[in-house]
Amino acid sequence: SEVSRQIFAIFNRFSPAVEALSIDEAFLDITGMERLMESPRAYGQKLKQAIFEASGLVASVGIAPNKFLAKLASDLEKPDGLVVIRAEDIQRVLWPLPVSRIWGVGRKTEEKLRTLGCQTIGELAKVDEPVLRKHFGQKLSQQLAALAWGRDDRPVQPERDIQSIGNEVTFEADIMSQAEAEAELLAKAGTVGGYMGPVGLDPEKVIIVCDATVMNMHNVCCGANHEGFHYINASPGRDFTPTYVADIRLMAEGDPCPHCGA
Repeated sequence: SEVSRQIFAIFNRFSPAVEALSIDEAFLDITGMERLMESPRAYGQKLKQAIFEASGLVASVGIAPNKFLAKLASDLEKPDGLVVIRAEDIQRVLWPLPVSRIWGVGRKTEEKLRTLGCQTIGELAKVDEPVLRKHFGQKLSQQLAALAWGRDDRPVQPERDIQSIGNEVTFEADIMSQAEAEAELLAKAGTVGGYMGPVGLDPEKVIIVCDATVMNMHNVCCGANHEGFHYINASPGRDFTPTYVADIRLMAEGDPCPHCGA
């Protein structure tokens, strides 16, 4: 869409390395750009202002040492926030949050963590890794332990191609009839179809997912490294109180389903 092109053009002005995740989601790495910013907070404010002037959208911006914390920070004061998490703030900000805020923690993992006495991220951080490994295996236990301490070493990867396009909606009240559901589905399909042209995707597969769980939606991310800061995460202004989520993705031929792998 035109708005998406405008936002990504702004991101390219603010960073030489943009990692596109979806039609409206990306990470920007601005390592080494300290001379261009008065401070990380001021740089984030300039980004918010540029997005608003170009598109009329407010953005919730989070600034933190890595992708995980930046994305988390951007969610804390939606829809028009600017949150900075410094290295020395990680335990104060991160540990009181529920374990469901950690990437990779779905409903089943959350339930299992609760049986170990872990309702908050801080409680998870205090669990010995051998205990986690016994219940979750090597890979997931290492991920849980690292993120609980705010560690995330994934770099920005600017050359990543967009593999799918989706559009999500949250309903404040349940949809009770098939006619309403069909109307909403048609509207979402039309929106996704309109997104396809700018990114050159040829759709071969349609995936529809409905879920009653709270999901992290429509994040636009960017990055910084200044006095310990590495990434900024910005989310154009959509303030949701999730009840039901419909996720429609058009995918290129040969791409696996992100939900079942088929």
